[in-house]
Amino acid sequence: MVQTKCNGCNTYFRGNWGLSNHFQQNNQCKTIHSQLNNSCQINPKTMTELKSGNKKIKTLKLAPIATILTTDQQDMIGNGNLCLDIEDNDINSNITDELVEKLPDNVEPMEKHHTFLHTNEIQVENNLMKLVSDMNVPNDAFKNIMNWAKDAFCTGYQFNSRTTNYKSQIALMGNYCNLKYCRPYNREVTLPNDLNDPTDTTTMNVVCCDFTSMLFALFQDKTLNKLDNLVVNTNDMFSKYVSSDGKLGEVNSSSWYKQAYNNMVTDPNKDFLMPIIFAMDKTTISSTACMSVYAVMFSTTVFDYKMHNKAQAWRPLGYIPIKKNFHSSAQWGKMDKVLKSRRENIFFKAVLQSFLEAQQPIALLDVPITLGNKTKIVNLKVPLAFIIGDIQGGDNICGRSAYYKDDAKRICHMCDATPAAYISKEMNQCNLLVMEDIKQMCIQQKLTD
Repeated sequence: MVQTKCNGCNTYFRGNWGLSNHFQQNNQCKTIHSQLNNSCQINPKTMTELKSGNKKIKTLKLAPIATILTTDQQDMIGNGNLCLDIEDNDINSNITDELVEKLPDNVEPMEKHHTFLHTNEIQVENNLMKLVSDMNVPNDAFKNIMNWAKDAFCTGYQFNSRTTNYKSQIALMGNYCNLKYCRPYNREVTLPNDLNDPTDTTTMNVVCCDFTSMLFALFQDKTLNKLDNLVVNTNDMFSKYVSSDGKLGEVNSSSWYKQAYNNMVTDPNKDFLMPIIFAMDKTTISSTACMSVYAVMFSTTVFDYKMHNKAQAWRPLGYIPIKKNFHSSAQWGKMDKVLKSRRENIFFKAVLQSFLEAQQPIALLDVPITLGNKTKIVNLKVPLAFIIGDIQGGDNICGRSAYYKDDAKRICHMCDATPAAYISKEMNQCNLLVMEDIKQMCIQQKLTD
């Protein structure tokens, strides 16, 4: 432990911290110690050169302590006792001028140095406390900043940042991490207000994200891209998936995956099938302001079902604004179902444009894909497996409108049950709708059935 001596009472203390605490209780020692420290400050301008052989020695004669303190003060200090009767004005305030016996005419006297009670540690910590207080951050920010600074100091960081501006630093981090292509952008769309008047339109912006960039960012996440989270062939990860137990489980074990693989993969050694899953749902931003958007998210069936339940396994593709929020009740009431459906399709087309471009035959050729700890150059195929959403969201995709009155023909898209089914308590009073039957009805124009 480094010990520091008090020149007032000749007592040793543990470092500058103990000496500072001593001065808080003894103003007389503080005064004597401060005057002696000021008197011992050597000004380079007051130094003279002496020649000793071939060497030049710089010396400075200082006046003895006897010329600074009175006889009584010297006796008190020499005995190791603290003089309690010393006043601040008992010590000559001009002792700095008396230290040098004779100064040249062209040398200016040394400036007086003001001593501080706080140590360097206390001063730095107090400055940080003031910054934390001025920024109105939580109280634990002081501890977090101290831990960050300690870690930065241990790593050898010199605190010489290339920029001190927040926005510039964010842009610099974006360049380092190659986040330029992952940033969302606005795509302008033109919406018709009247099907009979093509000049009556409204321009709106749709927030979109690039599908290819978001897909690669998904697999660059090391916490997701692990062998335990992937649904791949155990023998060859980049070949056709085959269930290890031969049972139906993951999406890639279904007949749809086999059919898509046979239709899209032409070179098994180079092509890699990566089915995509969409999730679309209305998201409320502010309930008080009635602000909501229609979020379009996507993931891939290469991740297992456990990862699909985690938000980090999904990436945004776009945010469709709820059109009703931008029109008055009268304007929205004048629009018929066909016009609303047309406007909805325009929004979906803008959001899905990057996905449709990625599905082109020559879009994703010779791209590096990393699965677990292996990377391979492949031709990526990205078919759409299915869309997750509620019935109302499915109606929007299909161009249908929700109908909640009691005279609705159907109460569900899965069966032929009518509102009268709520009267009966009997089970199995409806028939499930088969997709092939519905297709045949559309082909034969039996829409009233």
